[in-house]
Amino acid sequence: MSARVFAAVEIDGKGIENSIEATHRASAGHGLSQTVKWIRREVLPQPLKVRLVGKTVAVAPIVGLFSALAGASFSVEGIVSFDPQPGGFYVVNGELGKEGSSVWIEDALTNKPVTEKVFAK
Repeated sequence: MSARVFAAVEIDGKGIENSIEATHRASAGHGLSQTVKWIRREVLPQPLKVRLVGKTVAVAPIVGLFSALAGASFSVEGIVSFDPQPGGFYVVNGELGKEGSSVWIEDALTNKPVTEKVFAK
């Protein structure tokens, strides 16, 4: 009853609309029904500093509490340098788990990372 969501939450120090917040808003007040919302945005082809977050997003706060108590809630966050290319299409991806969590930006066509990976501390 949770989703693993990876998102860009800041660009060059400025907060942006993101998939984590959009998922919370879309699911609020719907009991145990969760709607994951993916936010897309265009960025200029110039070097950027991007704060990435990967986390387990619970369907409801009580579910999140029990997931955390059971050791099934994970998160990772950090800033990466990103140099998007003209015409490029990118996604934020990652891994969440007991063995470790990480998040990065990858090329959507090749599935290859285009930034360093941020690991949970």
